[in-house]
Amino acid sequence: MITVLARLTSRPGEHETLLAVLTAYADHVKTERGTVVFQLFTEPESPRTVVAVEVYADQEALDEHSRSPQRAELGRQMEELVESASLSWLEPLAGHGMPITSPR
Repeated sequence: MITVLARLTSRPGEHETLLAVLTAYADHVKTERGTVVFQLFTEPESPRTVVAVEVYADQEALDEHSRSPQRAELGRQMEELVESASLSWLEPLAGHGMPITSPR
């Protein structure tokens, strides 16, 4: 499994639009093969930030997700809506609740 954490901070005045775009995108992503988790979160202490937790079954699923036409369109929209963004690839360590396994 491949887990990605994305943090997006909207441009001033664009947060509601970003939320709407990401929510619609989440509806599409749940239909993609190999997408195990795609969950959006907000941060109350950072009201313009959205965090996405994404879990893909394998590299092929992530690659398919990344090159979909819907992902390309999201990228174009985010150029106008997002002030800053970061991606982190996560490796499971311990816990329960998410269907992920450690490569160790």
